[in-house]
Amino acid sequence: MSKLTGRLLITVNLSPDDPRLVDFHREVLGKLRRIVPHLSVEFAATSKSLFGPAGDDRYGLVVYDYDGKRDESRSTSPQEVLPLLYALAGVCRRRRECAVRRREPAFRQG
Repeated sequence: MSKLTGRLLITVNLSPDDPRLVDFHREVLGKLRRIVPHLSVEFAATSKSLFGPAGDDRYGLVVYDYDGKRDESRSTSPQEVLPLLYALAGVCRRRRECAVRRREPAFRQG
């Protein structure tokens, strides 16, 4: 993670009492705060009813913006989040990841 020197903005769409947020704090945010120098975390306003999110399709979504590159995920697991962050940063942690990334076709609009 020491190679993530750019600006990282994380927007979290979870209510404070959601157990996933507790896990995300402990397993991901706590570590990122120690090793990513330019980290900002925003907690989006969420509304939650007795039976879950109140009609908000974004509820549960975590948005990652790294130096202008953006991705999102509903996972709060470090096994999902860390590879996503490395991909945004263009950093290959292992030789195999770099080889796989080079073989992926470029996104084409149209």
